[in-house]
Amino acid sequence: MSAHCNCTAGLGESCSHVSAVLFYISYAVKLRDSKTITEKKLTGQSLVPVKVNEFSEVKDIDFNSPKVMRRKLDDKCREHKDKEEQEQLKVTEVHSELVPSDHEMADLFSEIHKSKTKASILSAISAYSKEFIPKTLQEVFPKALSELYNKENLGKDFKELIDMAKTVDVAVTPEEVAAVEKATKKHCSNAWFMFRAGRVNASKLHAVCKTDPAQPSRV
Repeated sequence: MSAHCNCTAGLGESCSHVSAVLFYISYAVKLRDSKTITEKKLTGQSLVPVKVNEFSEVKDIDFNSPKVMRRKLDDKCREHKDKEEQEQLKVTEVHSELVPSDHEMADLFSEIHKSKTKASILSAISAYSKEFIPKTLQEVFPKALSELYNKENLGKDFKELIDMAKTVDVAVTPEEVAAVEKATKKHCSNAWFMFRAGRVNASKLHAVCKTDPAQPSRV
């Protein structure tokens, strides 16, 4: 907003020292948002040297006009930006070379499958996903009696339930019988509990026989 210098020319509030500070600030702002390959923000010091001495030797003084000096600084800034973009492009090209092709990924999944380790990644690959489906879901089973349950029928009397039961088809094919037998042999699988639900067996016969026909047992 304002500047002051205590040099002789600074008494007029406009000297080359103030101009140099303004140039420095200008380029610091331009480079503020520029990033290197390591994503570190530049401070501008790499392009605009910091003056630490109160005077310079003649051999170190640039006697070019301010216009020429500014053009040189603009060129230097542009070269730095171009170099940064080229380095970033190289990184992008290297990254693209590291991305495997579809054929390479297919070979990888094939080798994993051959190892017989049943890696979980294969469950997301269509060519191998079927092997992760539980066997109980692959078999053809009849409908379980529990699927006939409808809470809307809880308020109906015994006669209404009997009439409804006559309309229910619970036919089971020989293939379904074989599938159920195979899945329930050990009496501890999920399928065994699923097909046991709703059936009258030895452990439930007593409760069923003593129940009131008007309100049948739900066990």
